[in-house]
Amino acid sequence: MTWISLNFSHCEEINLTKGYEFGRTSTSEEVLTPLGQMLVLAKERQWFHDPQILLTHPETQTDSFILMVKASIMLSHVKNFNLRFRARYFAKDLDYTPTANAPGRSPNSDILDPRSTPAFIEVDNLVSNFRGSFPPDMRNPINGNVVDTHLFTACTIPHM
Repeated sequence: MTWISLNFSHCEEINLTKGYEFGRTSTSEEVLTPLGQMLVLAKERQWFHDPQILLTHPETQTDSFILMVKASIMLSHVKNFNLRFRARYFAKDLDYTPTANAPGRSPNSDILDPRSTPAFIEVDNLVSNFRGSFPPDMRNPINGNVVDTHLFTACTIPHM
């Protein structure tokens, strides 16, 4: 099985569209797909640099594949935190410095606990709230006896 790993800083020009819209561009205001569905104009699409992209899922722009891509982006946020924590801590980045009044941390402790840093708390909140932000009709990857593999992947990535 191959996992997608994205470097968030290199994705600023990419936007998300539903599967049937992929690769289509148009300047017309009312372009319909072969299925009769309206394309989302570029100015209305979600972009990777949008801070709420992982917790906001517009109904007209979201399908199971989009949720899987967003889950991969979330996984890359976790990976980036893990890979960069020590370097940013020793560079005195305040987001990577444990807070003195963090729960479970004694004032005289020399133990470095990444869980008490603002950066970890942000990533943890993102992972905790991701699945709950799914549209109601996309919260269960099993419909009858059919499993939507993209949605199943999006639902299970937060548990990794």
